[in-house]
Amino acid sequence: MQNGDLRTRAISYALILLAVLVQVQTTLQLNGTAIRINAADIALAVSGPVILFAFYTNIPRLKEIAGTQLLVLAVIATVSLSISLFRGYEAISGLSTWAAIKYAGWYVLLFYLALGALIAIVTRPADRERFAVGFIFFQVIVVMVFLASEYASRNWLFHVGGRLTGFAGNTNAMAFYLLSGLALALAYLRHNGLSRRRRMAVSVAAGVVLAGILFTKSIAVLIALVSILLFALIVHVTTLMRLVQILALGWAFWMVPQVVSMKNPLIDNIVDKLSGIVVDAGSTEPEHHMTGRYEASVRVRVEGYREALSMWKEHPVLGEGLGVHLHRQNLAEKPENYTLQIHNTALWLLAETGLVGFLAMAGIFIVIIRKVWIRSRASPGEPDTELWFESGVLLILVGWAVMSLFHELMYQRIVWLFAGMALTAPVEPLILWKRVSAPVGDA
Repeated sequence: MQNGDLRTRAISYALILLAVLVQVQTTLQLNGTAIRINAADIALAVSGPVILFAFYTNIPRLKEIAGTQLLVLAVIATVSLSISLFRGYEAISGLSTWAAIKYAGWYVLLFYLALGALIAIVTRPADRERFAVGFIFFQVIVVMVFLASEYASRNWLFHVGGRLTGFAGNTNAMAFYLLSGLALALAYLRHNGLSRRRRMAVSVAAGVVLAGILFTKSIAVLIALVSILLFALIVHVTTLMRLVQILALGWAFWMVPQVVSMKNPLIDNIVDKLSGIVVDAGSTEPEHHMTGRYEASVRVRVEGYREALSMWKEHPVLGEGLGVHLHRQNLAEKPENYTLQIHNTALWLLAETGLVGFLAMAGIFIVIIRKVWIRSRASPGEPDTELWFESGVLLILVGWAVMSLFHELMYQRIVWLFAGMALTAPVEPLILWKRVSAPVGDA
């Protein structure tokens, strides 16, 4: 086997592994603060020297991909977070673990964005396709195991309170992973190069993933799901007929295990949960409040939104500082289930980083989605370079924006990784490899 073939195969396997690892995370406790560690973080840290060398040899191309606007906004956002970290330190007379983790996490997100762009540079369209397929079919395996446990009426793997969590460590994070997988599957089905058999396989996979989304029992993801399905129809990522087929498959995979196992349909669970939340949110009696974090979340989150707006009005330009809201929640001696960070990305940024931080982060999102939109709408130059991947990432960004209204999802690695991969089409092999492999005498 030639070195070029070996290198190509190694890259393909590495991307498939990354597609799996980025969906595996666990939650650790540090000084009472939950830290989510992603398996991809560990794998990328181990391979850090190789990745950093690849970054170094492709700096000009990476700068070209990012563009001046995105680079400037990233700098402003970094400065804003640094100021907010200091303001938070002053406000609470110390550095909270939560604030330190959020601040360090920002650099991790920038790394994933740059890594995604690097992947798009040094790989072929087929490699990116394998990455997406690996991402989707890993989810299919997880959901199928879950469905098997539902059929057997046993809580085996991937359950938390009857909700599908996969390896995400959190049901809402898992819901977003699955939403991303469904978005990629919908876009991938528009690929003209798919055989009939492969198209059927991807359609079935999309149905399984859709069932998994329903089994997470996340209200936020249901709203996001409707949003991206409508958006997919509007921008012609999918057709109505294909969408109906996938919805029918998803409904079947969702209902059959519940009927066969004689469990109550999930729809009853959702209706009961929604009605219970409404009753609980309107009640002032402590005994009427539900004990679970999820069930109490509407009341608590509305309070958090109000507190966030009050914090922003007090310090509209620079915000109160990182970690201030959660610090005050802990000082209030509320029950654990009622102590939540602001579950809205925009309001959290406004409250703790002010208008400067919010506008910088919003600007980054707008620039990214604009770049991805332009890429997804461009005319492919070659038959094998159809821009289905960019269309899938566009749907993911829409779902991310909607779910961020109800959760703080800015720190989900997959968003930044996918965005980086969609900012540009594959151009050329890694610069150093090109030089080494070029015959003597070539320019």
